Amino acid sequence: MLAFVIDVLIIQIPIILVCIFIFLFGIFTLGFGWLLFWLVSPASAIWAILYYGLTMGSPASATYGMRAFDLEIRTWYWRPLLFPARSGARDPVSGYRSRRSRPLW
Repeated sequence: MLAFVIDVLIIQIPIILVCIFIFLFGIFTLGFGWLLFWLVSPASAIWAILYYGLTMGSPASATYGMRAFDLEIRTWYWRPLLFPARSGARDPVSGYRSRRSRPLW
C-alpha cells in the first residue's frame, strides 16, 4: 500500500506544479493562460502511462515505490516484465523486430 502511495506522489507532484504554473501564468496574462488547463487531464494520463510503462518495463521490473519496498513484477514464467519496445515484439507498421530483442527462454 505504501509503495502505491509513493508512486502516486511521484505522479501527482509534477502535475500539481504544472497546475500552479498555469494558474500563475493565467494571472499574468489576465486570464488567457487559464485556457491551458484543458491540457492537464490528457497530459496527466500520458505521464502516468509513461511512468508505469517505463519503470515496470525496465530491467528492475518495478516502479520507484515498489523498489523502495523491494517488490517487482514477474511474468508467469518468472522473467522480468519488459516494455513492448524492449520485448522483441514486432513493429505493427514495418513488421521488423526491435533491435533489442531478447529470447524468451
